[in-house]
Amino acid sequence: YFILFYIFIFKKAKALKLISSGTGSLDQLLNHLENDTINYGLLRVSEKIDNSVTVKFVFIQWQPESVPTIMRATVSTHKGDVRQLFGQWHVDFFITTKEEINMDLIKQKVGDASGGRNRV
Repeated sequence: YFILFYIFIFKKAKALKLISSGTGSLDQLLNHLENDTINYGLLRVSEKIDNSVTVKFVFIQWQPESVPTIMRATVSTHKGDVRQLFGQWHVDFFITTKEEINMDLIKQKVGDASGGRNRV
């Protein structure tokens, strides 16, 4: 798997701000998540199956438990803006701790959604 990622947060009412982007591992993405606000991340994951490279997009909403209640309540008003910015994605994760996501879970969920996982 190859990973390209972008992480955005809301600053003020409706202003999305890019806080990080990069290539590498899921751990690198997780290290850039901010603990005092809600983060939205998009992973571009590519996988080689036989002689074909497939590309899938994974949306991650990071909402740590430490985020104030009022901020959590406003998340629903951001959904349209987030969808407009990110467009379509294949699978999504809503996580409150970094332990709730790993590459095995991503591979499983992407494989299940695309039918690309081998079933024996």
